[in-house]
Amino acid sequence: MPACFRESSRSVRRQLFTVLSLILCLPVLLPGCATEEEILADAVTQDSSFVSSVVPIKGPPGARVRIRGSEFGESPGPAGQVKFHPGSGIPPLTMQLESWSNSEIMAIVPQVQPLNDVQAKIEVVDSRGNTAFSVMSFVLEGANSTVNKAGPKPGESKAAR
Repeated sequence: MPACFRESSRSVRRQLFTVLSLILCLPVLLPGCATEEEILADAVTQDSSFVSSVVPIKGPPGARVRIRGSEFGESPGPAGQVKFHPGSGIPPLTMQLESWSNSEIMAIVPQVQPLNDVQAKIEVVDSRGNTAFSVMSFVLEGANSTVNKAGPKPGESKAAR
């Protein structure tokens, strides 16, 4: 084998050894660097509430909504509440609470009847006063909604509409 290839091969091996050494020793050399788990743990701290789902995602005024998440607190306490943010210049509305636990809240959509469907964010103010918003919007069905035009609800007469 020509000398230039042997030298090249030796150089590549030296560079590979250097790179592997750095990869293996980097956590020791830089103890202040965070791991992926530590970064994720910092993003959602133990003390912050988090809304993971709102079910259903569409409904009429007065509908029951299940809000799931974590770190809400075992009871609402003096600070805990759920707010309905319809936007469009309408101030947030406080939702009536049916039940509250650390991971699930049952609340009632406010009795507001818009003409058209309105997308609203749901805000949870946990028992410590920390705030978390739903990622997905809840769709409040308006009076002109195709769902509302389908006919009366069970037990409701057409005259009541």
